[in-house]
Amino acid sequence: MTQQKLLRNALIFCFAFFFTSIVFAQSSLQLQHHNQGQHAQKKNFYYHFMSLAHRCGDLSNLAINISYQAYRDARRLGYDKKQVYSMVDFTRPSFKKRICTIDLANNKVLYRGLVANGIKSGLIHTRYFSNKMNSYESSLGLYTTGKTYYGHFGYALRIHGLNKGLDSNAARRHVIVHGSKYVNNITIKEYGEIGPSGGCFALNKQFTRREINFIKGGTLIFAYYPKQKLLRDYTNIKPNVG
Repeated sequence: MTQQKLLRNALIFCFAFFFTSIVFAQSSLQLQHHNQGQHAQKKNFYYHFMSLAHRCGDLSNLAINISYQAYRDARRLGYDKKQVYSMVDFTRPSFKKRICTIDLANNKVLYRGLVANGIKSGLIHTRYFSNKMNSYESSLGLYTTGKTYYGHFGYALRIHGLNKGLDSNAARRHVIVHGSKYVNNITIKEYGEIGPSGGCFALNKQFTRREINFIKGGTLIFAYYPKQKLLRDYTNIKPNVG
């Protein structure tokens, strides 16, 4: 009788171990497939972003790479559900088309154009950046766009800085997106550069309304220059509480 109990218990143990092993193997396989799917999805998004960004023309490879990392981190925090992203490469001279807006959802380059920097950041070449009040310099980092309005510069767009110490005073400094009559090819032909701003992203007045309508209402803008502070702090993004 004891031998029969031992045999029965042994059979029950073997069956339980066999069943548990099958369940564990299936779970591990599902987890592996899930991880592989996530990895493939991330890899596909990276190549999709890069192929679209490289159609922007005048942006440097390093600017595109850092812009991608900033966008990826911001998306993880729930920013930019429209998947419309603007990149500004301040390593490029002012007479180049150094702002580019891409639509990742529809695989389109929406806008490529001129953009002014702050008057104390430089003229042809932009070298100085600040988050301080009344600095009249451009600020680097990640921004989210807000609402449009009509003001001193006509149709304009409010923006909000997302990186503490880089652009967090943007709203207080009244840094906006607006048009300028000095940001165009006529000014470049006459002076070799475009007119500066007070720290705002000033665009060609002819195309301002179209670009603002592309990017208004919660899309992202990233302003790049290889300053140590930017490369250190651009991933320190303000939490999305909206």
